[in-house]
Amino acid sequence: MPLWGSYDAGLFEGLSRNGHELYQSYQGERDSVLRGLLPPPYKSDMPVKEIRYPEQDSSAHHASLLLVLGTAVDDHPNTAFRYPSSPLKLEGWENTCQLELREDSILYIKTGTGSWWGGALSYASGESQNHSPFKNGKLVLSMRGNSACNFELGLQSGSYSKGNLQEGHFKFGPSSAKKITPHWQTFSLDFSELEGTLNWEDIGALLYIKGLDKFDGGTLELKNISIQHS
Repeated sequence: MPLWGSYDAGLFEGLSRNGHELYQSYQGERDSVLRGLLPPPYKSDMPVKEIRYPEQDSSAHHASLLLVLGTAVDDHPNTAFRYPSSPLKLEGWENTCQLELREDSILYIKTGTGSWWGGALSYASGESQNHSPFKNGKLVLSMRGNSACNFELGLQSGSYSKGNLQEGHFKFGPSSAKKITPHWQTFSLDFSELEGTLNWEDIGALLYIKGLDKFDGGTLELKNISIQHS
């Protein structure tokens, strides 16, 4: 379309493409172009891909509960809590699955159907954080879903790009003791039972999820995610 005026002025006269005479797309009709365009979505209709947190004073730094998502603190009215120190990005690795934050503070995950799938809530800055005060604590979250796949869920330290990625996880699904149902269940996961290894001084993702087998494209929903001291 930006070249239509040059075409009308005869600047392409005598030129051809693969032996064919040049012509204007859409027959040079602007209205035809406009009728075929899709309007950009409203911001309210776009999936949230980053979790931003309220500012807090430095006195909360040593709080015993790190509130990653939701209103888990409502169940601990007398517990001091803090938010992660910087925003988290929601990332489906190589588009193998879909991660979105719903308006009701629910993390929605559409699992993959390919040869593998996974995603994470990692620090958007790409910088890792020292979360060693929580290494003897637990991960608490609520989950429901209709996927029958087996998957692992946990935290990551380091990064793939730096060659020092490590993962500590818990296993979920039909082949584990932690089975997913369509009804909300709250899981309190003690870090002493983590499988794998973590460098707690170099945490890059406060939550990751990775399919293991039986990939079915089902959905999972998570809410009230927190990391707590022992």
